[in-house]
Amino acid sequence: LSIGVSFPDLLDAYEGVVDGEVRSLMGGANPLRRYLSLKSIVELLEEWVSVASNGGNQNRAYRELSNAVVSNRLMSQIDEFKASLRELGNNGGGDEVQSVLGRLYRAEEAIGRMS
Repeated sequence: LSIGVSFPDLLDAYEGVVDGEVRSLMGGANPLRRYLSLKSIVELLEEWVSVASNGGNQNRAYRELSNAVVSNRLMSQIDEFKASLRELGNNGGGDEVQSVLGRLYRAEEAIGRMS
């Protein structure tokens, strides 16, 4: 982030990793790797929300977040991440998956309050 890469570009890169894992193996990626990738995505979203909320509406992270919400792309991505985490949870992912899913819901709520 400090090297000038935008949050949307980082999110797209992380999403590409998850998509690549799913496509590389019939039946989906290794559950642990998929969980860790989705957890990293949630951590990125939390950081994005934090930076955006602390800098006011003139900072770059806030503008990127606003644009991503207006285009509805970010909310669609979040819905996909939630579905992936639910799937992992339904397949025996346990408390760790539920914890990350809760964090994703909280990030989504924070984004909704900011827009």
